[in-house]
Amino acid sequence: MHIVTKSKIGSRGQIVISKVARDILGLLEGSDVIIEMREGEIGIMPTKKDILDGY
Repeated sequence: MHIVTKSKIGSRGQIVISKVARDILGLLEGSDVIIEMREGEIGIMPTKKDILDGY
């Protein structure tokens, strides 16, 4: 699956991830993500939560 969405960076450096992308990746408010930078590009990936994180 390949989806491209457009976003803006806010005054505090925040980026809004589209609802479509959040739904596909299972991201909720407060979800941790990994930001990867390479060769002039940025990738945002969900982290894999440890099963014990909620305890």
